[in-house]
Amino acid sequence: MRPFTIYCKKIYSFLALTLLLFGNTSSYAVSPDPEQLIQQLIVKLKPAVILRQSAVDYMQSMTALSIASVQQRSDGSVRVVLDLPQPMAYSEALSYAETLQQNPGILYANPNTVYYPQTLVPNDPQYPTQWPIQPLSPSNPAALNLPPAWEVTQGSSDIVIGITDSGILDHVDLADRLVGGSAATSGYDLVTPLERSNDGDGRDMDPTDPGDWIEDGDWLEGGQNKCGPRNSGWHGTSVAGILGAVSNNAEGITAVDWNAKISMARVLGRCGGEISDISDGILWLSGEPVDGVVNPHPADVINMSIAGLRPCQPSQQEAIDAATARGIAVVVAAGNQSVDVADFAPANCRNVIAVAGLEQDGSRLSFPQYNYGSNTGEEVDIAAPAIGYPSTGESGTTTSNNGNDYVPFGGTSGATSHVSGVIALMLASNPRLQTSVPQLPQLIEAKLKASARPFVTGTDDDCTTDRCGAGMLDAAQAVLAVSTPPRVNAGNTQTVHGGNQVTLTATATDDAYSDLAKLSYQWQQTGGTPVQLLDKNSAMPRFSAPEGNETLTFNVVATDDTGLSASDTVQVRVVAVDTDPDAFSFADKRGVARSALVTSDTVTIQGIAASAPVRVANGEYSINGGAFMATSGLINNGDKVAVRHTSASGLFVTTTTLLTVGGVQGAFSSTTVAETSSGGGSLSLWLLLLGYAFVLAGFVRRRLQA
Repeated sequence: MRPFTIYCKKIYSFLALTLLLFGNTSSYAVSPDPEQLIQQLIVKLKPAVILRQSAVDYMQSMTALSIASVQQRSDGSVRVVLDLPQPMAYSEALSYAETLQQNPGILYANPNTVYYPQTLVPNDPQYPTQWPIQPLSPSNPAALNLPPAWEVTQGSSDIVIGITDSGILDHVDLADRLVGGSAATSGYDLVTPLERSNDGDGRDMDPTDPGDWIEDGDWLEGGQNKCGPRNSGWHGTSVAGILGAVSNNAEGITAVDWNAKISMARVLGRCGGEISDISDGILWLSGEPVDGVVNPHPADVINMSIAGLRPCQPSQQEAIDAATARGIAVVVAAGNQSVDVADFAPANCRNVIAVAGLEQDGSRLSFPQYNYGSNTGEEVDIAAPAIGYPSTGESGTTTSNNGNDYVPFGGTSGATSHVSGVIALMLASNPRLQTSVPQLPQLIEAKLKASARPFVTGTDDDCTTDRCGAGMLDAAQAVLAVSTPPRVNAGNTQTVHGGNQVTLTATATDDAYSDLAKLSYQWQQTGGTPVQLLDKNSAMPRFSAPEGNETLTFNVVATDDTGLSASDTVQVRVVAVDTDPDAFSFADKRGVARSALVTSDTVTIQGIAASAPVRVANGEYSINGGAFMATSGLINNGDKVAVRHTSASGLFVTTTTLLTVGGVQGAFSSTTVAETSSGGGSLSLWLLLLGYAFVLAGFVRRRLQA
């Protein structure tokens, strides 16, 4: 028998080769971990065994292992899954299986091994040096945990990441990701002053970075040397590499997002940039015409790796508000001066996502010897990796030498780029978020914060929520926070009687980062006699069941705050109510006084399943000793009822009251005293009356004589 470990290695090697050739696909492989614990065995029994006794009896006669499942196969054989007494190593489980297989009634037995998702590993040669985008691990606590996010989405070419920066260069690892396919066609150069622009022509449609070097004494503003001598920084090209280097192409580095397009608004030149140009860059990227120039590829997220020591200016806030009103998230750097971010714009503007920087151990980015480190404060929203990784760049100290270089990059500029890239993945994972609605930036920010990991502790410079935002950016959880649909249960089947009020009840759950209060519901009847659903946009709508025997069907759709939905169906069985009681009657009464109130004896109503209508004709009724009434009402099973009426004024006259319960009637009659018949009885009556008359006459006569 070939050792299982060799088999595993061959399968794993094959799948690894497949990943290299087709890196954008997801696959599964048997775990290469030799320590994988086995919990079950799979056993197949021969058909002849099953003819003699059941699979359960057969297995129980052979082993004390509990049976997890039994499955009958079309060829007459049976597959049985057995639970091992405890999780055990593969070799031990295999020994169990081999022992079982020696029985002549067993076709085969083998361990129930587990297939695990294969981690997506891009083939870019510098990927191993990019610690921020590696999987999360104890030695890499501040990593973005991107590979699990890439299993969900690697981005979409329908998403555009806008960058306000120093411009961009043509680079072998960038060109295919740029709008228009080259630096010269990737956006708009909005740097106005010619001396700052450094390309000799002011604003134009070519955002190529000409370099921003300054020689000693070369730049004076207000009689002061503001920038000092410096080499060209090629900052925009490095920002673009973090966001959108061509990935899994066996070249250079891997980007956060593998497919989004990059659009550049060049707003920085020699010795920085002016707020008017930066604000126009935000507006143009968001789709607002600037100088009559319309952006044909408006951004879905805007990256601003820019920070300056000053309050947020009204013109900056106006541009940011215009972008967010179009549904565009604006991500900005906290700055690198180790001070309170409240003093740095645009991070101190409203409606932005301000990003602090982290080192690999999770501590705040800090180089005190150089007076350099991430700004902090209550206005920071989230933190991301900010140091120690390569990006696309240029080695030319002044102008570009077209070297297609890779350079070290970092600071809160890099941290901001990581956040913008993750937002692009979030948008790609849920197309319902690709609509330009003003609420979208706030939703994205809320999901980023809710899915962030807690800060690590015990470093030399711990981040906390009052210094570095809600937590450390987690790409995988952020993507799941907007791509995981809710789950909804429409409730259990109900059986109700016609005419009764019915309440449907939906229960919905969502991922851990969702606000359940924002779940919306939509009920719809899909079968049966139409009813009027009240509160059909709530979790618990109501309706009145129709009469008759039938089944009603209802569907509910629950939608979460990311626009993702789930549905479920429930049935309501309507049963016609039995409101016809057993036959009942009242004992009639005879010889009652004339014009008298006559009450029947009490009768118990039996045989109705629900409240039945009751009405009376020519009289009144009383239920359970209550007041007598003549109006219609309801009576329940087991109630005691009596009726009454006024007897006739004539002699020997019958009066009848009719009580109707449901569809059954009961009568109560009373008959007054009878007239005396002709004959002896009649003569005696007359003689009696005559005697009374003589007595009365004698009495009157004596009174007159007196």
